[in-house]
Formats: sequence, structure tokens, C-alpha cells
Amino acid sequence: MKVYVYIDPEYNGSVWCSQTLKGLSSEAAKRHYGVYFLENEDILSVNLDKVYGEEERRVLIVLTTRVITDGRFYDHFAKNGVSLLFVNHQSDLSADNYSNILVDYREGMAEVIRYLSACNKESTALFAINPASSTDQIKKEYFLSVALKSENDIIYNNGSLDECCEKFGKGEKYDSVICANDVAAYCLMNYLRKKGISIPGDIYVVSFGDSLLSQLGSPSLTTISVDHTRLGRQALHAYSYLYKRSNGIRTSVYVTPVLNVRESTDNRKVSLKERVTVGTTVNDPMYSDATAKRILNLETMLASCDENDFKILKSINEGKTYSTISEELFMSEKTVSYRVSCMRSILGCSTKEELCEIVSEHINL
Repeated sequence: MKVYVYIDPEYNGSVWCSQTLKGLSSEAAKRHYGVYFLENEDILSVNLDKVYGEEERRVLIVLTTRVITDGRFYDHFAKNGVSLLFVNHQSDLSADNYSNILVDYREGMAEVIRYLSACNKESTALFAINPASSTDQIKKEYFLSVALKSENDIIYNNGSLDECCEKFGKGEKYDSVICANDVAAYCLMNYLRKKGISIPGDIYVVSFGDSLLSQLGSPSLTTISVDHTRLGRQALHAYSYLYKRSNGIRTSVYVTPVLNVRESTDNRKVSLKERVTVGTTVNDPMYSDATAKRILNLETMLASCDENDFKILKSINEGKTYSTISEELFMSEKTVSYRVSCMRSILGCSTKEELCEIVSEHINL
């Protein structure tokens, strides 16, 4: 079987896409399926007859969180007999040719609200909601309708997380904040720290993501885990299901999120017995500012590091030379230098000192 995948150019290379593809590809390899990518900046110009040829069933996996309000997107595939399988995207249109593989963000929001309420945190803000993200809209809708908050308690990301932080600082005083993702959370925590606001002493911070940075950062971040590798595996299963069924079949698969309690909420464990019942294409501005890109690059770098890389970073931070580090780690000085060079390249650093400065800003080396 051939598995066809299209990645929205806005998200190609992002951490969540990479993790999703890892899960999808590993599952496809187990079944000896081939994975083929539709690489085109303008997907509506793709000749789908040429792509699929004589394939009996046409299914396409689409990786995007973008809000798609243009019906032509769905019509283009519908008229060519292609069923769309969205990963990490929720569509509100009444098109018949799409299915979803999605983290249950409503349940994630319910879990966060239950947790903060049990911690006696009742004044909560929702931070860095991206108007172009369909998954962020789910968080927003839950926040307004079920948590009974107002628009005044939402900080929108319209292109700059730095501006979001400034707006948060000028607004009401909250005892807790739910961030749209880990990148936004660390931008906000850096800002608050510079303003002399203690985390978690003055405010609890919770986020969606569970990136490596959230686990290793200082403070470590309480998160709702978004297992994108599992999403990728589920996408492959759903693809196989749709491929083997007749036209007109739709499916929605929701992956249950998990709350991970860490230092940003004082490692406070509580009992969550009570359940809460839930009831034109926009350009995505999420990663346009330097602050967000820097944290994203750090997450990418952390994902590429092994145990020796972390030991090297710690040793450099302690002022040790490459020669000393190579002796302690039983590797050549050239290897140490190469590893540092790779890490510097990802973060765009010119020196090893700058590398450690950026890393130690978020992680206690």
C-alpha cells in the first residue's frame, strides 16, 4: 500500500510535524507500506490524477493546524475522489471528504481547569491563542463556554509573543495562566521573571505540549502532554481503515492527553475526582518573531542531543576546555568540537559561550 502525505508549508520542519512523521513512518515500516509526499507550495495546483494514477482508493494525510475556511480546498480533492485525513486539525466546514486524528484538546482543557481549581487558583488567563490555529480555537471555545471566562481573559498571538507578554503584563493580575504551547509558556515565564514575578510563588503556569524543554527547563513546566508520535501512528491506522472501506466513510480519532505536574505549579499533586462535562485561509503568525524562533530552535537542539551532549554543555558551562572534556568523556577533542558545532548551528550561535548562555537561560546546567 502507498501512503500519501501532504504537509502544510507553514508547518514543514516544525517539532510537532517531525514527531508525527516519526510515528507515521515507523508504523508504515512495520506494515511495509511506502510513504510518498506531495511537495508543492500550491497544493490546489497538483494534478491528482497523475499522483494517484490507477489507485482504487484515494486517501491523503494532511498535516496542518491552520484554520481553513476556503471551501475550494475541500472541493479540489472531492472532485478528484480524494478523502482527506487531517492530523492535528479540526474543520468546522460541512465537507464530506475529511476525517480527523486529533488530540482531545477539550479534555485537555477540562483537565487543566480541574487541576487549577483544585489548587484554589480561580483567576486564570489564556495566553498566546493563535487565531490561525484550529486547535487553539478549541482551547478558546472551552475556556469561554465551559470555564465561564471572558474575552478579556484571553491574550491573542497576532504575530509576536513579545507583544503578548507586554499585553499580559499590562492587564489584570492573575494567579494562574494556561499557555497555548510550551514556546509561549517559556516566553511568558522569561518575561515574568525579569519583572520580578515568581513562578510558581506568584502565578502558576500550565501549557500544552510536553516538549523536552518543558521537562528540562528551569523551572520545569506543568503541561498537558501532546503525544504527536502517537498521533502519527494513529494516522497510519486510520489511513489503512479508510483505504479499505468504500467512499463516504468518515472517522474521527481522539487521543487522550495527560497532565504532567512539574515545578511551574509547585509540583502540586491534587486529587481530580470530579469530571467536567464538555460540550478565507488565515496566515499563521505563530513563529514570526525572534523570541519564539529562538525557543523553537532550542527545542529542536534538545531533541537532537544525547547524554554526552548534555555532559559537554555542562562541562563548557563550568569553564572546562575541549581537551579536558575529551579526556573525561573518553572521546577525541575533534568529536567534542564537532558536537558543539552541531549544537551551535541549530541555535545560530557563533561561540560555545553563547550556546551555553542560551541553554542555561532555560535549563539549569
